Amino acid sequence: MKHHEWRSIQDEIDNKIAKRGEYFDIVVVTKRDDENKLVWADEYGSTAIPLVAFDVSVKYYDTISSGAVVPRMTRPPRGTNREVEIITPQVGESILVGKILGSNGFPVCLGVIQGRNFTPVGDD
Repeated sequence: MKHHEWRSIQDEIDNKIAKRGEYFDIVVVTKRDDENKLVWADEYGSTAIPLVAFDVSVKYYDTISSGAVVPRMTRPPRGTNREVEIITPQVGESILVGKILGSNGFPVCLGVIQGRNFTPVGDD
C-alpha cells in the first residue's frame, strides 16, 4: 500500500472514533428517583440514568455471649430482596456515567465520585 492509502484508512478510523465520543462522563445529579434507582443530569436532558450494581453479600464478625468472635454473612436466598440496599446518589453529588455504545448510547450510573479537590484529565 502507498502512504496516501494508509492515510485514508487512518482518517476513516479517526472519524469513526470521533463519532463514537467519550465512553465516560462525570456529571452532577440534578434529580433522583430513589424507588426506581434513577438519576438525572443536565447533560442528559430528560433521559433517566439507571444505577448499575452487582448483587452483594457482606461478611462481618460478631461477638457472641461467650465472648467468641464468629463470622456472619448476609446472603439472601435467590429470588428474594437484597439485604444490602443500593443508595441512590443525592442531588448535587458527582457521578461517573458510562455510555454504552459511545456518546449516542445508553447512559448508566456506575457510581458516586468519592474523591474531592481534583481536576479530571482534559478539563481546563
